[in-house]
Amino acid sequence: MNLPLIQELRDLTLDAGLPGVLGLSFVDSAGVPTGGGPDFAVVFLSGLQPDFLHAALFAIAATVGSTAGCTALYMFGRKGGELALGRFDSTYRDRVRDQIDRNGFGATFIAAMGPPPFPTKLFVISAGVFGMPLITLVVSIMAGRALRYSIAAYLGVTLGEQAIAFLHDHAVHALVVVLLVAILFVTVQMIRRR
Repeated sequence: MNLPLIQELRDLTLDAGLPGVLGLSFVDSAGVPTGGGPDFAVVFLSGLQPDFLHAALFAIAATVGSTAGCTALYMFGRKGGELALGRFDSTYRDRVRDQIDRNGFGATFIAAMGPPPFPTKLFVISAGVFGMPLITLVVSIMAGRALRYSIAAYLGVTLGEQAIAFLHDHAVHALVVVLLVAILFVTVQMIRRR
């Protein structure tokens, strides 16, 4: 991964404001990892303009860009994603397929909420490969990303410059919360099926 290039992309996004957030979110979700770039941009820009209207606009731009990027990645999965999935362990692929087949909306919603390094791209490509309906993917990604970026925008408005340090210090906690939500969701689905 080219760290100077990622830093340059983040800087360009911050200079461009709202269109930059939209573009960075698209690029990040379409398959070019930016190390949490959209989250960083939403938090930082929301902190620079600490009112909830601007924060909401940044969250919406990130959500729309990310949903469009995930849709492009899904289309890749529909056309040739089997090759991309081939680099993952077959047991792991089978578990992801099972989640997509049984809990498609919930699986991609939880993946969309998860902070880096949560394997969202694997779930999106798998959704394409395994034939999840496009509308299900779009709605679940949009809902998950809207929640994620709304939280980032809120932190930017309320914590300002300290929000970045807060996110950095608590990224593992956020990942644990997402995993607990995923476990709770799967447990509820299993109980409902009995």
